[in-house]
Amino acid sequence: MCGDLDESRWFYGETLGLELALDAEVEPDLRELVCELTGVPAGTRIHMLPFKDADEPSGKYLLLHYFSASTGRLRHRMQPGLLGLSLYSHRIDNLDSLSERLAAGGAELTMAARRVPDGAPAGTRRLLARGPSDELFEFIETGPA
Repeated sequence: MCGDLDESRWFYGETLGLELALDAEVEPDLRELVCELTGVPAGTRIHMLPFKDADEPSGKYLLLHYFSASTGRLRHRMQPGLLGLSLYSHRIDNLDSLSERLAAGGAELTMAARRVPDGAPAGTRRLLARGPSDELFEFIETGPA
């Protein structure tokens, strides 16, 4: 679910560097079908924002904005008991660069970049941050430190 379209475009597109595959409201003639598929009341206006990695053919994140229910940040944090998701893991080349972009945009860092033991000889560097709808992201560095 997407509470703020502009903040989501910034976070997923500019900050994470994902490609925006579509940025459009569901057409009226498809609205009833999409409402049924997403379990929202019939007639609800829905805006779709699917994001993907540039080298992947299909979406990585699909964000849905419900005009009558999504305004600003969502009312509750995305917890397992509410939406079934509590943590997204995302691999990134450089955590320091990402950390700077997140800070510049005012994103909430839950855990600054640090090395975490995980079975690899030197562990891996990770960072935790809140997304635009208060979802929790674990960023795992894949490039050289």
